[in-house]
Amino acid sequence: MRRLIGVLLIGAAAVAVANAMVSPRPAAQATAPHDIDFARCNRLADIASAAMALRQLGTAESVAMRQASGDAESIVSRAYAEPIAAAGDRALAARNFADSIKHECIRG
Repeated sequence: MRRLIGVLLIGAAAVAVANAMVSPRPAAQATAPHDIDFARCNRLADIASAAMALRQLGTAESVAMRQASGDAESIVSRAYAEPIAAAGDRALAARNFADSIKHECIRG
């Protein structure tokens, strides 16, 4: 059962990475509060959640985390530095990490 869940998580991570890689990204610019690209922030959060799930499965470095580039790299590093909490609940830790990524993306 754990192996099946692991395979499903890896498959979901691969789909999230593929979607993020083929989605067009707008040029970087100063964003006003009404110019926030929520779709991009949600994609980053999905990638982060998949990366955390892969990391928890024991992979050395998740493919999803290495796919982050440009400003996404700094967003990921800022959010990863924040406390993730969730001592024993791995699913909660992955959700918290994804939320941190999304909030950092929205903050700019």
